[in-house]
Amino acid sequence: MFMPPIMGAGGFIMAEMTGLPYSHIMLVAIFPAVMYFFSVFVMVHFEAKKDNVVGERYKYSAMQIFKKEWLYTLPLIFITISCSRAILLAIRPLSASPPASGCRSRTRGRALIRPC
Repeated sequence: MFMPPIMGAGGFIMAEMTGLPYSHIMLVAIFPAVMYFFSVFVMVHFEAKKDNVVGERYKYSAMQIFKKEWLYTLPLIFITISCSRAILLAIRPLSASPPASGCRSRTRGRALIRPC
């Protein structure tokens, strides 16, 4: 799901065409996806070194953000553990998104589409 877009779309198509669960196809695709992100990291790192670009510190650590916003991983968890057809893999995470955003008062009601 976090992988390059063609891998996500290709995974759904492969699951539908082969009849294999999407979770199995996702497990097989972990290594190529990690290699993709590693290569992007290396390219960005060396370009930044070449141009003397330095990063900024954020006031919150990644772990603090994850502890506060872990509910938003529920749709991803539903996709990972689901072993059914591709159409259901799209519907289940969508059904998990509104409850995940409704758990906190500051995000409640924002999952609905509002007019501009």
